[in-house]
Amino acid sequence: MARRVLVTLLLLVLCVVAGVFFAMHERGLQKSVATIQSPPKPMAAAEKSKSTTRPKTQYVLNPKDLEGFEKCANGPLTEAIGKLIATGRNVRKEDNAWWIEGLSADFVGLPVVAVGTGVCNREGEVACGWAMYKAIVISKPLDEVQSHLIDKFGDNFTVQERDPDTNITLRPILAPGESTNESYLFCDSGWL
Repeated sequence: MARRVLVTLLLLVLCVVAGVFFAMHERGLQKSVATIQSPPKPMAAAEKSKSTTRPKTQYVLNPKDLEGFEKCANGPLTEAIGKLIATGRNVRKEDNAWWIEGLSADFVGLPVVAVGTGVCNREGEVACGWAMYKAIVISKPLDEVQSHLIDKFGDNFTVQERDPDTNITLRPILAPGESTNESYLFCDSGWL
């Protein structure tokens, strides 16, 4: 009889521990979901100032700087953005992204006029997952960009493809820009 009571108490304790563990796990997942930020729009700051014009072209990106962006391989683009930021010209700083405008570049035949990078804060720190955010602004309407991407890749990049474990983008996501004549492609850090 004493053995039966002991086993029952042990099972009860295990159930309580499992319930607490499950509740902590669920709460942790909810926090993770809440920390995912929506990607910044390229012209968000310009929208506030009622200006949607971009500066004249001052920089020409090497096509190699955008190689691999169609797979969210941001190494060359990250390096190019760092060099452009170092010049200090045409850099628009926001809380979670910095935009380099006045660009001329070509991404698979599409005209790129600005690039953006995620930052951890307005000072431009990049020691966080959000710094993986990279975007290119294309000076063409969304429907034209979709058609071009379908011709080039067989897909219009509007359906997200993400890593099942980290939720990192495996290819850029196409979104409308702030004006009807612009679109942008972005890669982000998922859960990081």
